[in-house]
Amino acid sequence: MRCTTVGAWIALSLTQICGAQSTVSRVEPVSLTVRRTPKIEGVQVFGEPGVELQLAALVRGKPILSVDAAASALVRFVDDKGTNLAAGAPKGFFSWVRLANAFREEPTESCLLDIRTETLPAAGAARIELEAKVALVTASGTVSGDQNIRMEKGAEITCGPSPMRLGDVEEGGGAADVQVVSDAPMDAVKEIAFLDGAGRVIQSTSTGSGSFGFAGKKTYTRSYRITGDALPVKVRVVAHANVEKVVLPVKLTIGVGLQ
Repeated sequence: MRCTTVGAWIALSLTQICGAQSTVSRVEPVSLTVRRTPKIEGVQVFGEPGVELQLAALVRGKPILSVDAAASALVRFVDDKGTNLAAGAPKGFFSWVRLANAFREEPTESCLLDIRTETLPAAGAARIELEAKVALVTASGTVSGDQNIRMEKGAEITCGPSPMRLGDVEEGGGAADVQVVSDAPMDAVKEIAFLDGAGRVIQSTSTGSGSFGFAGKKTYTRSYRITGDALPVKVRVVAHANVEKVVLPVKLTIGVGLQ
């Protein structure tokens, strides 16, 4: 495995899909990893063979929630020997572009983007060229809503930015493990809290989140552990008030530095 941090020439512009005025932005490459399968027996390398390019991106005044892979496009990804690196870019659930630091406590106006392909550059290649349009989901402001709820599987939550429902609910030992499920991405949801009959927030801890898909349909989940003697009778959803997308057209050429 060889990992280098390289300089680059970058031509960049930013257009907001929702039609608002352009936002000041910056992007720069911070690392390039080319990983090959060792020919020496007995040597194991963590990770799949391929190219991983990491970019730092800034969208001034627009906290970045996530990458919309479906709205993003990999236009050109080649080396200077003519190898089409885009041919090995993951498709479907595992996209060629993702937010590297997705599990931040709070979204910020800067982020790290990972761009990946399983196709290796040709022997003697010295440069990689990338042209892409990366759609970023951004947000600002907050709104909240409370709703009475039954703590049982299938109970609907309608006080958030999109319909949600309770998945598995397991009680025991003075705690309850609760899953919140949605058929739409939950990026706009900042926080989900559970309240007792007096309107007090009951202590809860996030225990994970994820998504899974089948036959073209994806389901998104967040899981919580609720502790205490009080039974939740309300749910509070705190969400980002203004959610929009910006598309980040990136065109760059970087030195590869491979042997």
